[in-house]
Amino acid sequence: MFIPAWNLSRKAKDFDRADAFVVSVPKSGRTWLRAFLSKYLVELKEQQIELFAASPVQKIRYTHDLWEHRVARHRYVRVRGKWLIPPLQRRNKPKVLIVRDPRDLMVSLYFQLTKRNSSFSGTLSELLVDEKFGIERVAETMNFWYREWQRLDNFLMIRYEDAKVDDAATFRRVLEFLNVKFDEAVFQESLKFSKFDNMKKIEKSGRVDKKLVSYIGKEVLAPGNIDDPESYKVRKGKVGNYKEYMSDADLAVVTEVMKKLNPAFGYSEFPDY
Repeated sequence: MFIPAWNLSRKAKDFDRADAFVVSVPKSGRTWLRAFLSKYLVELKEQQIELFAASPVQKIRYTHDLWEHRVARHRYVRVRGKWLIPPLQRRNKPKVLIVRDPRDLMVSLYFQLTKRNSSFSGTLSELLVDEKFGIERVAETMNFWYREWQRLDNFLMIRYEDAKVDDAATFRRVLEFLNVKFDEAVFQESLKFSKFDNMKKIEKSGRVDKKLVSYIGKEVLAPGNIDDPESYKVRKGKVGNYKEYMSDADLAVVTEVMKKLNPAFGYSEFPDY
């Protein structure tokens, strides 16, 4: 696919105004980190702890970048590079890349595409090998980002699986990388807010802290169908859960693709959990 080295759309201004980027393939845990950071930054500002005096980061742009570019329906959108971080910004501004095991990611993506936005109508087996959304595209996108940014000082990669083991340590790394002032009380409050059970509770109730709506949006935590657990944004969040959904043939497909994934991601450490 042609990947332009520019962004000629109006969206480019949004990227220009951002102080840092959080980048990911969908269903990698972005909403989790976004809820934490949004809560943390809002509370720091509310308590007037000189956030902006202590940190150059005031506005974080959450983006799927290359992934969104590749799955865009219209060629004109791709030619303009509408969803891409412009070259100067993607090189010079801080970037946090969130990654997740593609096997678990594909299961979550399947329910996202079939039960939340109706972008796909086939089976999970069909999605795995789909030319646009399949696991091969996920691996390619992750590899592309890592190759591009791995040597930059303004790049941090975090794994969903590490956050599941120790969210406090993982999210504190993000704050330190972004040079955001640390406050223990606000940190603990933000961790508690972003916990899986609390996010699930908020989504089911349909209520989001009014102070955070402008940061994370009402639609971020809204189920496709309140009576269908698989249509929730915050669904299960388990590590290694893909085996409950994939057939032996599916597992053979994903195993081959996983061999192409850059070992720097660390998923060869637990090939079958």
